[in-house]
Amino acid sequence: MDTNHVKIGTVVSKHGYKGSIKVSLLSSNLRENLDVDFIFIDIDKCIVPFKVDDITYSSDNSIILKLHEINSDEEASEVILKNVYLDLKNNYTSDQEYL
Repeated sequence: MDTNHVKIGTVVSKHGYKGSIKVSLLSSNLRENLDVDFIFIDIDKCIVPFKVDDITYSSDNSIILKLHEINSDEEASEVILKNVYLDLKNNYTSDQEYL
């Protein structure tokens, strides 16, 4: 794993049937501060970028993501239990406490 990415959570389930996924976050600070265009998912030890179309905040310490590249129940199933990362260079500044 390279050091340019920080783990923010794990995909825990599908949400609905149009490809949305539920991500359990490592920190409650992320819920208030998360405003990103891309997230990264570890698929077979490769960090794969996904464009974020929409973020919905859940009542628990999780978020619902609609990703541009995932548009079906079957595609969402492929990322269940995968780790989710942010790119430190583009999404993190020293005044933000994500973790």
